[in-house]
Amino acid sequence: MRWVIDANVIFDFAAGDLLDDLFRLPWEFCTLDLLLATEILRPPAPRLVALGLVVHTLPGEQLVEIITLRQTYLALSQPDVAAFVLARGLGVGLLTGDGRLRGLAESFGIEVHGTLWLLDELVHGQFITVAQARTGLTAMQNAGSRLPDHEVQARLRRWGRG
Repeated sequence: MRWVIDANVIFDFAAGDLLDDLFRLPWEFCTLDLLLATEILRPPAPRLVALGLVVHTLPGEQLVEIITLRQTYLALSQPDVAAFVLARGLGVGLLTGDGRLRGLAESFGIEVHGTLWLLDELVHGQFITVAQARTGLTAMQNAGSRLPDHEVQARLRRWGRG
């Protein structure tokens, strides 16, 4: 399975010290060279590529599409629209925590998930323990992640003392 991964998901997993674990999932994670150069500055691109992040370059017609869509969807940033265009162009799902980007992708029939779903997948697949997930999620929150509080609290209750 392949996914386009948005910057906010990478930031969450870096803040939760679970980035290496994220890349243990049996999937391919993709992003754009444009995003690595402008938005995803930490962790550094070479580290992400070494973990397995696949970097794509969009052809000219898709760059034009980004500009056109950006004029229609003013609430979305150019990097968000670029992530959408890449996911749609590759015919793959999108991993994002941005509600507006999620809405756009879903309106085009693109499967969308976020950080909390990925944490669930890591726990269910036994890539990390419940205690690691709880600690990582708490660190994400402390770093200012914009995860929905009610869903975070539900997971912390479900994960208990692990």
